[in-house]
Amino acid sequence: FFFVVMSAEARRGRNKRRSAKGLADWYVSHCKGARPAPNLRKIPMSEVMEHNTEESFWMVLKGAVYDITAFQHYHPGGVEIMLPVAGADGTSLFNQYHKWVNEESLLQACLLGYVVKDDPDKAKTAP
Repeated sequence: FFFVVMSAEARRGRNKRRSAKGLADWYVSHCKGARPAPNLRKIPMSEVMEHNTEESFWMVLKGAVYDITAFQHYHPGGVEIMLPVAGADGTSLFNQYHKWVNEESLLQACLLGYVVKDDPDKAKTAP
C-alpha cells in the first residue's frame, strides 16, 4: 500500500485538476531509454507563442523548446500552475522553484529544438 502526499491547497480542493499521475510514471513511460529527436529545429519565439493552450503546450527552458503537452499532466503541481508559461519562456520561474531538477533528462522526449529570434524580414513577407 502507499501514501499520497497532497499540498494544503489540494486538500482544500483548490487544485481540483491535480493529476493522479506522478513524475515516476512519466520517467517510466517517457524517459527511460529516450533519446533526443534527431531533427532538432531552430524555432522562432513567435512559433512558440502560438502553442499556448493545454491542448498544444510549448515552452522554452534555458533556450530549448519543449512540447510539454503530455508532460503537463504529470507535473506534481497540476496543470493550472504551468499554464502561465504556455507559449513562453519559463526559465526564470523554473529556476525559482526547480533549479535542482535536470530538465534536459526529464524532458528529453519533449525536445523540439532551440529558440531563435524572429527574422523581421520573414515576418514582413507573411500573408
